[in-house]
Amino acid sequence: MSEHLLEIIRAETTPFDPIPTHLETSTQGLSGIRHIAFDIYGTLIASGVGDIGNSAPADRGEALLAVLNGEGFHSEKSPESLETLFLDEIHRSQEESRRQGALKAEVEIRDVWKTFLQRVGHAVPSSDELLSTIALRFELSVNPVWPMAGMVQLLDDLRDRFAPFSIVSNAQFFTPLLFPALIGRSLPELGFEDSLCIWSYQLREAKPSPRLFEALLERLGPGYKPQEILYVGNDMLNDVSAAQKAGLKTALFAGDKRSLRLRHDHVDCRGIQPDLVLTNLANLPTLLS
Repeated sequence: MSEHLLEIIRAETTPFDPIPTHLETSTQGLSGIRHIAFDIYGTLIASGVGDIGNSAPADRGEALLAVLNGEGFHSEKSPESLETLFLDEIHRSQEESRRQGALKAEVEIRDVWKTFLQRVGHAVPSSDELLSTIALRFELSVNPVWPMAGMVQLLDDLRDRFAPFSIVSNAQFFTPLLFPALIGRSLPELGFEDSLCIWSYQLREAKPSPRLFEALLERLGPGYKPQEILYVGNDMLNDVSAAQKAGLKTALFAGDKRSLRLRHDHVDCRGIQPDLVLTNLANLPTLLS
């Protein structure tokens, strides 16, 4: 199944460049770091909407109709009706996560698609591959993605000193597939350890919930102190504030205007400052010398 999904990503993805921001890169470096964890969308992977599609604003109706028709699930409903039903299913799934104790509810997007298809009058596909294909095609249609400039070089430059790396990301099943599809190297081949990749859809909990960072610390074990871990992300709430609450050091990636989230008016971001600011991923190795 994965090779089929990789081919879809390659066929339906085109390059785009990051848009510079007004921020400046830190001039003072950071010492004492022994481990680095990364966000994905807006940090390692450039995102057209600045986040994963199911949690970011987008005009979903026309995309839903096109994906349904393209996969043989024809619908007479209007794009507006389809979008309303789809968002209803996301909210219903999030509420289920909250009832199970999630502080910031997350969905498993394939479960959303199962119930959404039933609500628009179609049977759930018997093939997991078809369900995954539908979910992936929709995501790519509402959220263009491309490797962030300098991402591969950054990981290669840091690998000898800091690998294995880890990930804490709001994500779905298709997120890890972006790497082999778009750069020809899997996450383990880039220096990431599978057991240290914290994916929101697996926990049914999303950032800025502290539980994702608590899960990272638990998996790293007592050999690492929180202040020895640097977390790199593009969002002052989901990344910087949440990671700092867990005791981690933070680097705000401010290299793409689409995804930079400063959150000046959010109560949890008042008075919060990252330890580093990066306007290019290539800035990081020298700031950790």
